[in-house]
Amino acid sequence: MGIGRAVLLHGFLGSRVQMLPFAARLVRDGWKVSNYGYESTRFSIEEHARALAESLKDSPEEKTAFVTHSFGGVILRAALSRPECPQSARRSRIVLIAPPLGGSSLARSFRTMPVGLKYVAEIVMGAKSGAQLRDIEFDAFRTALGRFPIQSRILLVVGNAGSINPLLREPSDGVVTVEEVTKGLPDEHRKLVFRATHNVLLYSPTVMSSAVEFLRGNDDVGELINPEPSNLCDVRDGCASETVREKNGD
Repeated sequence: MGIGRAVLLHGFLGSRVQMLPFAARLVRDGWKVSNYGYESTRFSIEEHARALAESLKDSPEEKTAFVTHSFGGVILRAALSRPECPQSARRSRIVLIAPPLGGSSLARSFRTMPVGLKYVAEIVMGAKSGAQLRDIEFDAFRTALGRFPIQSRILLVVGNAGSINPLLREPSDGVVTVEEVTKGLPDEHRKLVFRATHNVLLYSPTVMSSAVEFLRGNDDVGELINPEPSNLCDVRDGCASETVREKNGD
């Protein structure tokens, strides 16, 4: 009998193929893997979340864990907020790899681009979830589209490759900024920061090993993040310490 079910979610404009190396690693560790696929541009975040929550009802009592990359973390956050989501999923261990929990300033930057580039970006991103990434501002994005249950155990994996993208004005992994990744979590979670880019994180052996250890129940993986005493206004909105331990990615 396996450890339980691990549900994997890929990112925006991605596919299940991207999660196959992670899936193989989890299978070797004894997990039954569900590599969840979705057409990211075809539906809104809320529609994706409803479909995911419904799929989790197939095995409501089974021990469930999650590993998400990028936009998959946004879908999971919204799904776990839905009333039909099983309680077992709400109590799960979750590994979030580079999730744009505060939306995407890269996507928002397309709004001010020349008309031709703006038009191409709108075609590529679509009028559903892509438009939400582009049009919803930071504060609204991190609170209006669901919250992670307070009983979830979360490991946040952050990429900080410095200022490598000229369209982003602060430290990022080249796609999402560190601030966008680190906002919108429960008051207590674990965090690891790697000097790596957005997609490299997903295939890093160190990230995989850290994720597996955390999903096994090791609560010493990463840095424990707690809310600062002066930031207790609403800890689930992401009032958390920014102290992290930086590691080199593989």
